[in-house]
Amino acid sequence: MASSPTVGLIFSGAGSAGVGAEQAGFEVKYLVDPRDFIVTQTWETNFPGAKWSRKLEDLRDEPVDLIIGSPPCSKYSLLNRTKTRLDLYATNPKRVEYTAFLREINERQPKAFVLENLPRIRSFLFFTYNPDDPTFYVHYYNKKKRQMETRPVLTLPGYRIFQYVIDTADLGMAQTRKRLFIVGVRSEYPWSWTPPQRKPEWLNRAIRDLSEEADNNQKDWLSEQERRLWKRLKYKEKSDANRKVRKMPPKEPCATIVSASLRYYHYKEPRFLTPRECARVQGFPDSFVFCGSTRQQLNQIGKAIAPPIVETLARQIKTTIELIDQTNALERLMR
Repeated sequence: MASSPTVGLIFSGAGSAGVGAEQAGFEVKYLVDPRDFIVTQTWETNFPGAKWSRKLEDLRDEPVDLIIGSPPCSKYSLLNRTKTRLDLYATNPKRVEYTAFLREINERQPKAFVLENLPRIRSFLFFTYNPDDPTFYVHYYNKKKRQMETRPVLTLPGYRIFQYVIDTADLGMAQTRKRLFIVGVRSEYPWSWTPPQRKPEWLNRAIRDLSEEADNNQKDWLSEQERRLWKRLKYKEKSDANRKVRKMPPKEPCATIVSASLRYYHYKEPRFLTPRECARVQGFPDSFVFCGSTRQQLNQIGKAIAPPIVETLARQIKTTIELIDQTNALERLMR
C-alpha cells in the first residue's frame, strides 16, 4: 500500500493547516513556529505523531512533499494603526517573517507549498502574476532618494507561482475572511485549480447544535451593565463601552475571527462567542482541542488558516503530485 504524502507546517500557528491537510490525505510530519502565542500542548494533543520546534531553522532534514504556512502579518493589517503606509514601504523585507518563510522553502525544497496572508500585503511584498516568474519583489521607499523603488528580494528557482484571493464565505463557511493564498509548485508538476463557489453558511446554523460540554466552550457572560448595553445593540452595531465589539447577526456569516483582542457578542445570549464557537466558524472539527487560557485559545483560533480551504487546496496538490510521480515511476520501470 502506497504511503501517504507528507506535509510540514512552518509558521504553523496551532496547526490548522495540518487539520485540512490530514483531511486531504496528508501525514503531518512537523510543526515549526517561534511565536509565543502558541501553546505547545496544543500541538502535542492534536498531532501526537509529529515533531515540533520553536526554531525556524529546525527539522530541515525532514523531507516533506508539501509545506504550508501563515507568517505573521499584523503590521500590514488594516487593524494596525501604529505605522503609516510610508513606514511600511520603508520596512526591510529581509527582516520580515514573510521572507523568512520563503527562505525556508528554498532550503527545504518541497514539491509544493502554500503561503497564506493578507491580500493587502501585495502593496508591499509580492510575486508578479506571471506563474513562470518565481521572483519575490518589494515596493520600497528609498529614504535617501525620496522615491519608490521596486526590487527583487529573493527567487525560488524551479517553482511556478499561482495566487488566489479567497473569502471563506465563498467556500460555504460561516465567516467572511478574505485571505491571499500563494501556491508554489515545482515546474514538473502541472497546476490548474479554480476555487469552488458555495453559498455562505449562517452563524446560527454553524454553532446552534454545539454541546454545552464541548471542549473550549466556556462562556464569558457580560456584567449587568454590559447586558443592558448588549440588549440595546442592533446587529453589527459597535458597543459604546468597547468600540471593537459588535453583536453578530444570526442569519449571516460571522465577521472575521481575529484574536482575543477583537471579540464578538453572541446574537441571542448576553455574552461573547466562546472559543469553540469561534473554532466552528473557522472550520475546525470539534475534536481539535485548544490548550492554554481562554485568551491563548482565542489567539490560536484567530491566527489560524481556515482548515476547509487548506483541505480543498491540498486535495488538488495531492492529486497533481501523485499523478506525475506515478507516471514517472512507471516510465522508469519500463526503461
